[in-house]
Amino acid sequence: MKNKEKVYSIALVSTFLIIFLILVSSMASASPEQNPRTIILPDITSGAGDPSDDQVISDEVSTEGNDIATESIQAAAPKITETRITTNPSDQWNPVIYSNKIAWEDYRNGNWDIYIYDLSTKKEVSTTNPSDQWGSDIYGNKVVWTDLRNGNEDIYLQDLSTKKQTRIITNEISQWDPAIYGDKIVWTGYPGEDYEGYNIYMYDISTKKEKMIAAQADSPVIYGDRIVWADHRRYGYAGITDIYMYDLSTKKEKR
Repeated sequence: MKNKEKVYSIALVSTFLIIFLILVSSMASASPEQNPRTIILPDITSGAGDPSDDQVISDEVSTEGNDIATESIQAAAPKITETRITTNPSDQWNPVIYSNKIAWEDYRNGNWDIYIYDLSTKKEVSTTNPSDQWGSDIYGNKVVWTDLRNGNEDIYLQDLSTKKQTRIITNEISQWDPAIYGDKIVWTGYPGEDYEGYNIYMYDISTKKEKMIAAQADSPVIYGDRIVWADHRRYGYAGITDIYMYDLSTKKEKR
């Protein structure tokens, strides 16, 4: 009986040993994909991967960034606030502005007048006259315009602080298109009825002197000591027009 138990024990131990050896052999021969403990390192190459994949990713990122940027710009766009200066149902034209004052041509009285609006005081004044006034310019408290009250085109000046109007030129030859800067007024005018063409003139308010700036010229503007205009001397009024400048400080003209 004891010999049988001994044989049985030896057989049982042998069986377990065989099973263990089979399991070890099976695990050793298993592929890396089947072995959960096996770590597979990726192959390292000198390239950056598939260029086609890179392009797709780059395009997607670029598009997304543009969308975000567009949305940000739209969100940051400033709100524009407009202010209506005139409320009269008649026509108003050709506004000019200097600092807080705006001047324009106005037809509310049945003829053209110059109206001036002060943005700081919100008050409106005019050069009301039965004849037409148009073509205004403004500098500080001084407003100039073309006036027809004397039967021909004259240059008038109004000082807004004193409300005094002054006729700049008193001859019977037409003058128009005035512009002003500081104490100096420039305009276009006829030198005489028998003359074909226009001249540019200047008037100094402080010295009360008039000076001709250029012949065969029109449409002057002034800033500081510089006067610029449209010049017709090369080809006449039917040809090409040039821009000229005159410097009052150096007394030199430049095309």
